[in-house]
Amino acid sequence: MCGISGIAGLSNISRVLTDSIRQLEYRGYDSCGIAVINEDGKIEVKKNIGAVDHVSTQEDFASLKGTVGIAHTRWATHGEVTRENTHPHTCCKSEFTLVHNGIISNYNQLKEMLTAKGHKFISQTDTEAIVHLVEEEYKKTKDAEKAFTNALQKVDGTFAVVMLTVHEPDKIFCAKNESPLILGIGDESNYIGSDFNAFINHTKNAVILDDWEYAIVTNDRYTIKHISSAEVIEKEITKIT
Repeated sequence: MCGISGIAGLSNISRVLTDSIRQLEYRGYDSCGIAVINEDGKIEVKKNIGAVDHVSTQEDFASLKGTVGIAHTRWATHGEVTRENTHPHTCCKSEFTLVHNGIISNYNQLKEMLTAKGHKFISQTDTEAIVHLVEEEYKKTKDAEKAFTNALQKVDGTFAVVMLTVHEPDKIFCAKNESPLILGIGDESNYIGSDFNAFINHTKNAVILDDWEYAIVTNDRYTIKHISSAEVIEKEITKIT
């Protein structure tokens, strides 16, 4: 069990993301990390092994600047407790980065296929196969949303995935299958979490994603669709009491 957080639309994003995964630390505490789209439009990642407060100080999370970011606190399932195995994971060209909860059962086959195509893996995790697969699909589609959904349809197993890309720097892409994922709907910012604790200090309005749904989230809007059909899904907002 691991903790996921995502935020679109806050200028003090590194502090809020750090607070968010601190609230999720009961879900995983052997390592943690944060990724943001920085002011130059590039992906910047800071991560390491250890508890949130320790890694935040060691890696200087506070130095991350941007308005869109994701974070993760890990309890290892695939691979040892190392910096390389810590989320977020990034593709070869640093155009996509993501965090993931769940287990990808066909990751060995995906890794072999992607390695044959020239992708370089640096971790032992099943998660890294997803981000390289998205990168590979983007070569074909030149469309970040389509690359994301195409990749997920080739994945076997359970997942809650939250992704950033330099190709759509104001957006967060997320999806779920048998692992919890919830949107937090704010006034001028929106949130993603593996449970309500990720954003409860900022909003009590939530949308609960169901299996095989994905969402595209910005600071002022969100759209939910079905992974296989891309059909738009209207969902009620739940008030957290």
